[in-house]
Amino acid sequence: MTKEFTLDEHLTFFGVFTNLQSDGAYNLDLNHFYGMSDTLKRKSIKATIPDVFEFANDLSQERLSAIEQALEAQGLPTVKWMIAKYGKGHERILKRGVIRTVTEAYVIQGAINSGMLSPDDEHRADMMLQVFEAG
Repeated sequence: MTKEFTLDEHLTFFGVFTNLQSDGAYNLDLNHFYGMSDTLKRKSIKATIPDVFEFANDLSQERLSAIEQALEAQGLPTVKWMIAKYGKGHERILKRGVIRTVTEAYVIQGAINSGMLSPDDEHRADMMLQVFEAG
């Protein structure tokens, strides 16, 4: 995660990601975001991260890989980059050893799907998800 992106590039990511993951069925209009203050843009970005994790969880690895390539080709953050940037909570959750909320489950699932975890952490995260989903 070496490159930094502007807030507008982050917002553009959400529009492109939403369109790609829905096969064009849903086109997110981001025009109203671009006139916002940087503070509101940051809040909007942080508020939509769990949605990215959820949408990414529903995609096959092949589909997610194709979306990653399309985002990268447009010079935008990738899903993996967004998870690494905003999903750092996975480290805290893994250390704790228990998933407490649905949002935390999305963070852990996003970390698994992104391929950013070591094999041991991925196994532990998968076990934590199974326990959480079992209720």
